[in-house]
Amino acid sequence: MDVAKEAAKLFVDSILGDDQTDDLIALVSFSSDARILTSLTNDGELLKTRIDGLAPQGATNFGAAFSEAVKAVGIYPGKRAVVFLTDGEDTVDLGTDTLPLFSWPDWGTAAKRNHSLRWEALHKLLDYELVSYTIGFGPVAFDVDAAEDLRAFAGDPTLAVPPPEGYPVGRYYSAPTAEDLLDAFDPQSPDSIPARIGVLPGIRSPYVSFVNDYHDPAGPIDAIVTLWFENANGNLYSSARGTYIVP
Repeated sequence: MDVAKEAAKLFVDSILGDDQTDDLIALVSFSSDARILTSLTNDGELLKTRIDGLAPQGATNFGAAFSEAVKAVGIYPGKRAVVFLTDGEDTVDLGTDTLPLFSWPDWGTAAKRNHSLRWEALHKLLDYELVSYTIGFGPVAFDVDAAEDLRAFAGDPTLAVPPPEGYPVGRYYSAPTAEDLLDAFDPQSPDSIPARIGVLPGIRSPYVSFVNDYHDPAGPIDAIVTLWFENANGNLYSSARGTYIVP
């Protein structure tokens, strides 16, 4: 855990550098479930404080972790990616789908029928055009099934059954040692995660989506909505702002 925290803080420093950057990072923790610890921010010290507070507990829920990451990043325009670090295989989906996601010839029909959280998360990544960089750290690096799942989330086109057309291609990093893990986050390496994120094409928020976690709101919900577009010469600007009322 100490090495994982060191790597995560190295990533924060390599992306944000200082508080003047326009780049943003959110932090999601996961065990039996997952939750957003920090929404998108450029406050590196806040992120590192939250990272220091992480502690191992519960099970390992890949699906919930990726779903919360999608929610955290949403449709924010720019170079968008999910960085997923685990030292264990998924232990939550085992009751419904014991095979890795890639094993299904159509990438998930059987998993969907069995309510696989991993399958749901995969398709959320696809819907939101989110590139994923996955790292199998420590013992999980030697687990063939877990590695195949992590390759699937990263959109590895060399899988025996390749990802669906249009699935964003990231990269899976096998990190059996602490040195391997830190190398994956080394900003000086052209093959590191920060370097790969740096050359991603920008996403222009292809649609607007609202996630409503409150099934029975106590009253009207006011939300300020800002729509962003990019015109032909690449200038990003705000086009509309208003209040959305849910009765």
